[in-house]
Amino acid sequence: MSTAEKVFWSVCYFVGDTLDGGLHQTMNNSTGEFLDVVGEFAERYGPPELLEIVAGVHAVFPSGRAPLKREDRMDVLDPFMEQEID
Repeated sequence: MSTAEKVFWSVCYFVGDTLDGGLHQTMNNSTGEFLDVVGEFAERYGPPELLEIVAGVHAVFPSGRAPLKREDRMDVLDPFMEQEID
């Protein structure tokens, strides 16, 4: 695949996983690794709402950036899920 095709595939995979099970599922899966690609795509092509979602996800993390490693993402996100269940 070309670089543009890889970007398009990554964005579609991320959005599809999010629509299927929500952002928590996406960030819990390997799909969360594509967050930066999705953000770059949204900056170039929109929609602005997608850029806001990406920024909001990054803002949840103490460093201001979502980690690439799933385990590191879940260390921060799992307590949010426990709050929803309680």
